[in-house]
Parts: sequence; structure tokens; C-alpha cells
Amino acid sequence: MVACEDAGGHLANVGSDSRTSFLASLVSSALANHTASYRKAFVGLFSDGGFVAVTGEPLNCLPFRAWAPGHPKANKLKKDCTVVTSNRYWKTVDCTLKLPYICELISDGPLSPVERYCAPISNEKRRKNCILRNHKQFQNVEQSNQIKYQCFDSNINKKTIEVTDNN
Repeated sequence: MVACEDAGGHLANVGSDSRTSFLASLVSSALANHTASYRKAFVGLFSDGGFVAVTGEPLNCLPFRAWAPGHPKANKLKKDCTVVTSNRYWKTVDCTLKLPYICELISDGPLSPVERYCAPISNEKRRKNCILRNHKQFQNVEQSNQIKYQCFDSNINKKTIEVTDNN
């Protein structure tokens, strides 16, 4: 979501049981006046052939899953997005739906390579245009790096890939 990026963050990461539970409780309380079927919000898990977390890890690298029965549903025509429900499930939905979303703000967090490249531009509009103009070039580099990042090692220390909430 562009709104999350504009606020200095990204869609919330659901890569662990504790994170999914925390985000589900936010959805439940923030959308309490909605019916149960409308208590859901976009989070940072996408599929464009394979599910990838907002942090760049392929889903097969993460030890936790919370798919609702019958999910994930693959939509061959469009990119699939993921929502977290108030009852702690992940569901795949069409990315064009107008639903609430949960941002994870990163105070002075790491910049992407294209953001670092455009950071010296002081005019905000020109900096955003620089990012948009150069995004594809840097995306190709990131994709080739992701291909090198395989998760076939069963001895991965879970602490290195699990994110915890510090509330």
C-alpha cells in the first residue's frame, strides 16, 4: 500500500503466530462494529506466482502458517493479496478490493536500494519521481538477489527469521 510507504513503513508482516495474533486483535477491536465477515485488513503477504512476505522472504522460508480453510485461493488473472481476519486467519483476496489495511511504521528504518539512490534529492516530488522512474531497474536486481536466497536448509535458526512484537 502506497499509504503505508508514504507514512514511512509497509504493510504489516504476519510471519509468526504472535504477530498474526496481535494483528487479529487490532482488526477485532478496530472493526468491532462490523459483521464478522467484514472484520479483515490487508497485511504484507502477496502472491504473484508464489507467496512472499513484505520483508522479501518467500513464504516457504517462514515456519508459521495461518490460512483459513480453503485458502490460499489462487487467482490466475490477478495478483493475490492477503488479509488477516479477526479470528486469526489469513485469506487471499483480490488486491483491488477496498478494505482496511494495517501499516507497520519503521522509524528511520532501512531504505530500499532505489530509495537510497534517490535520497540525495531534496525536493520530495522529484525524489518520488526518481523512485518511480528507477523502481523497475532496482526491482530486477532485487529479484535476481531473491532467486539466490533459497530456504532449503532445515537447520535455519528460527530466531533469525521470526519477528516478535515489543509491546
